[in-house]
Amino acid sequence: MSDQDIDRLSLLVQQAMAGANRKYHTAGHLFDMAEDMAALPTLATLFHDVVCHGLDGGLPPALQPLLAPLVDIADGQLMLRDGQRDDGAVRLCCDVFGLTATGRLSLQGGGNELLSAMVAITLLQHCLSPRQLLTVAACIEATIPFRGAAACQRLARRLAAWPLPDADVACIMADAVLVANRDVMNFASASTADFLANTWPLISESCGAAGTASIRRQRQALAGMAAFLARLDPDHVFHAWQHQPDARTLAAWRAAAASNLQLAVACLDIALLAMALLEALALLSGGDCAMALLGGSADDARFAALNAAPAGDPLLLALLSQPYPGADMYAISESALTRHVYCSLGPAGCRQALPLARQMFAQTLSPAAFLTSLPPALVRAVATACAGGGHERSAALMAL
Repeated sequence: MSDQDIDRLSLLVQQAMAGANRKYHTAGHLFDMAEDMAALPTLATLFHDVVCHGLDGGLPPALQPLLAPLVDIADGQLMLRDGQRDDGAVRLCCDVFGLTATGRLSLQGGGNELLSAMVAITLLQHCLSPRQLLTVAACIEATIPFRGAAACQRLARRLAAWPLPDADVACIMADAVLVANRDVMNFASASTADFLANTWPLISESCGAAGTASIRRQRQALAGMAAFLARLDPDHVFHAWQHQPDARTLAAWRAAAASNLQLAVACLDIALLAMALLEALALLSGGDCAMALLGGSADDARFAALNAAPAGDPLLLALLSQPYPGADMYAISESALTRHVYCSLGPAGCRQALPLARQMFAQTLSPAAFLTSLPPALVRAVATACAGGGHERSAALMAL
């Protein structure tokens, strides 16, 4: 492969991952994953997220000429176009992913990864051997997340169907497990603050640009992430095959994931309460609106002066005090509002208020009734902060 070919492929990956909605699934994530990797796992890493159909609102423009003739995509499902399985690169990918000529695959259940693998294998098939191409495709397949131990067993069975020595299958599986675990290594962060710092950009990807998405839309994205993390089994985060990784390392990763998930859900639930308070104020002062209208911009930190006395779990307080500067959605006054809500209500008050917030979201409790359930001093302080700047809703907020 010439230097010109390498430059062309590098530019294609960058263009595919340059979508405006991408906050976490960016080239930076690839570099974090690929550090000190061997060549084939590195190639798989570079291509594994080039297609994020829902996030990008379709196929990346740079990849449409390659992928559009191969598949039909409708209602979140992809299916091969007639005759396309005869293409060698497509057939290899489908065999690795277990997709038949007439089968369908959910985009959220492996379809994005299959499309990414098709891009990689199509572009690399003239410079890699079949065994090397198989390794790249298997590594990308392994990055389909949160499927439990059976996923590795299924992948190994598919690889065993190829005319390969058992030793080659074992080497490919070792590479695949390495790439898959690097992709989710954030779950094993020694610091929950670091884990949350990578969680906020994922929430931002769900709701659009900071300040422009409505309060309700941002709350929905936050609630969706909190619910997802709450039901995620920490034993389904990391992959293992034979002795890769060793039992002690795997147990440590899973324990760290369990701790991070528990603390992250607690923080997100408190943030959800803060968003519920904002949403109720918005609905009672004129209806749902952009976050920036009530929360201000990053340079207009309206909630920074909120200063309820510290109360509750010191670890949660420390996590709620983190600025998370890379999180667009949460950059507005950083985390001051959420911390103030937690300190004002205390742990018991938060546990009582959260079900009421969810009732308001479900429209079985009115916004006024939700605000009435909260301490008047908290509602008044937040309403006053939201009224800052003299915007068109200031008078209505001050009258609540």
